[in-house]
Amino acid sequence: MAENTDISDRLSELAKVYAGGNKTRFAQMLGTSEANIRNYIDNGKLPKFDFIKKVCETFEISYEWLISGIGEMEKKRREYGNNLGSSDIDDNSRRIPIIDIEAAAGNGTLNIDHMEILGYVTIPECMLQSHTATYYAIRSRGDSMFPIILDKDMLIVRVLDREEWQNIRDKHNYPNFTIEAGNLHFVLYPELRLSPHLPNINTTYASRLKDLEDRIDEIDIWRKRIEG
Repeated sequence: MAENTDISDRLSELAKVYAGGNKTRFAQMLGTSEANIRNYIDNGKLPKFDFIKKVCETFEISYEWLISGIGEMEKKRREYGNNLGSSDIDDNSRRIPIIDIEAAAGNGTLNIDHMEILGYVTIPECMLQSHTATYYAIRSRGDSMFPIILDKDMLIVRVLDREEWQNIRDKHNYPNFTIEAGNLHFVLYPELRLSPHLPNINTTYASRLKDLEDRIDEIDIWRKRIEG
């Protein structure tokens, strides 16, 4: 990775990697204002150490790289996979923050300006629909979305741009509920589901076999009626 000579360049690079270059989202991830981010990136204002510490801890970035441009951007580590497996980062993977949100069908509220990052999960870029959008990983809660989404599944969600909202379609016929326009500020669209729940092949096979046997019995009954 090329070494940048100015901290503003390195902050700009982080914004591209973790927020698709969107300064508003980058500011939200760090719990600061967009004005501060623009001052650091566009106007060359030097950030205070508290901000540098926040950046390094949030994204697990090397202090030495952020301050001086020396060395590698990310610390040498294994990805936090939350029991879903882990892998080293490469140029073909996206490091997605796991945030403290639990999803369920129905109503709820969320302040996106104050999200706690619990860790990160690495997803191959080829599995994501966008290479520039902001992604988060969240958990599902309960069985309100069964059988499509199960309890404790991990969902990889994309923050939709406002012009994408009109294209959202519900393919699973969940019950409708009303949201006031003034209360809808952003939409998290699930693209991937990572589940610890493995299907029981034996149970599925037995169920289908029982259905087949019932149909054969029914056909046999009708055959006997016709012959008799």
